[in-house]
Amino acid sequence: LWDGTATVLTTVFREIFFSQPNRQFVRALIITETKFRLLHFDRSGAYVTRYLKIKEYPIVFVRLVLALSSHNERLVGLDTSIQWTVGADGRKNAGTIRVRNSKLPNGASTYNLIMDEPPLIYNSIRGPGTIRWNATDANGNRVYVKDLWRAFGRSPEYKLLQEASDEKVQGVLTDILAFEDKIAQTMDYRPKDVVSSDFFNRIFSRLVMNAAGPSLSAFTSQLEAITALRDAIIGHRNLLTAGILHREITMDNILITKDKDGRPTGKICDLAGAIPSYEKAEVSGEPREGERLYLSASVLRTSIEERELAAVVHDYLDDLEAFNYVLSVLLFRYKGVG
Repeated sequence: LWDGTATVLTTVFREIFFSQPNRQFVRALIITETKFRLLHFDRSGAYVTRYLKIKEYPIVFVRLVLALSSHNERLVGLDTSIQWTVGADGRKNAGTIRVRNSKLPNGASTYNLIMDEPPLIYNSIRGPGTIRWNATDANGNRVYVKDLWRAFGRSPEYKLLQEASDEKVQGVLTDILAFEDKIAQTMDYRPKDVVSSDFFNRIFSRLVMNAAGPSLSAFTSQLEAITALRDAIIGHRNLLTAGILHREITMDNILITKDKDGRPTGKICDLAGAIPSYEKAEVSGEPREGERLYLSASVLRTSIEERELAAVVHDYLDDLEAFNYVLSVLLFRYKGVG
């Protein structure tokens, strides 16, 4: 069913996800003079229909055209809990993001997006699709709101954060302000009779946390950078001792913070890819998706290109190798502060 036209559209759809971070799925029609087919892309990958002749399926064709032309944002794949204000020039000049919160009287919190700080966007269609929005709460305090599509069967991030908080793990950002789970799942975007060995259901969730500080890339001195990296390694050790393996060490997941005396410290954040240590013996059938720059050599060998090899379980040694790559980035990518 897959052909050259579908391959070309993959690049287009990737750009759509990148330019519209509030998009949950993308659908399109390929239309020729006599036939048509539907393409659907979401965080579990893609599915396509076979070509249908327009003369034989005119009603189906018209219904698809009308559905894909709908003014209903939800039906065309947009997350309606994120709303924008558009200026006279047609550009977005303000935005809000709404998170359900059962702890509040009205059952929801609304945060104002910081428009001059673009969100951190995961760069692949298939995968967790992590998006980290920079925002402020009603009192003007900085927060970050993270959207994530976790693989079915994985422990939700908020539960791991609560566990780390209960264990009083030092060096890990665990300040949860609100969370919303099971907002959507990719299996609901597909016909029930679709069967594929490459399909892995993903569940959409949203998490709001205090913005403890900028990422490691925003260091203002060599001492600050090395201190933050050292403290992140200590935080990783503390997290592992508490029974949680991080598995996603990157520059963006190491934060520069301050202690009570104003001295630079560091914390690791983002447990989206983390698992309880007792789960590490289980290998998912889905290839690891992440920033390949920080993945260990053994984890990279289990990628699609080398599927014939025995799968390697990601453990703490792979995370330590990732810390080494973070240090390498600091040494070789930066000439100095800024």
